Amino acid sequence: MILEPVGHDLFRIRHYNRTSGHFDGAEEVVYVPPVVADKNGVFPSSTHQIERSPFNTTGWYIYGAMDAQNRFVVQAIAPRLLFALQPDDIIRGQAATLNYINHDYWKNIADQKGSIKRVLLLPESGGEEDGEDGDEGDEGR
Repeated sequence: MILEPVGHDLFRIRHYNRTSGHFDGAEEVVYVPPVVADKNGVFPSSTHQIERSPFNTTGWYIYGAMDAQNRFVVQAIAPRLLFALQPDDIIRGQAATLNYINHDYWKNIADQKGSIKRVLLLPESGGEEDGEDGDEGDEGR
């Protein structure tokens, strides 16, 4: 969990405690290098107010390495929620799966900025005949 920014590209974080199952572990200051813009000048992400993100309450996976000053340098960061095994939606059948990938995923893409949706695609599973998509909490069979 990111607690607060504490300086130029430095953030105080609190580690997850496996024993308690909460973010009440040790605190540490980590360095998150500035995001580099692509050739079009577009930044793929931002750490601006990351501590206020709705995903902060469920924490982040951070990956990186120690630098020469023995400071952890974040090289990759992703919301923990993104890696949860429970999908938000299940889509069954080859036609429905292809439709989702080619069309539905891209609908209102600008409105989806800052959100996460975990979709389980089951092209080999039934549902193609009746066109049914799964609902949250459904199990793939």
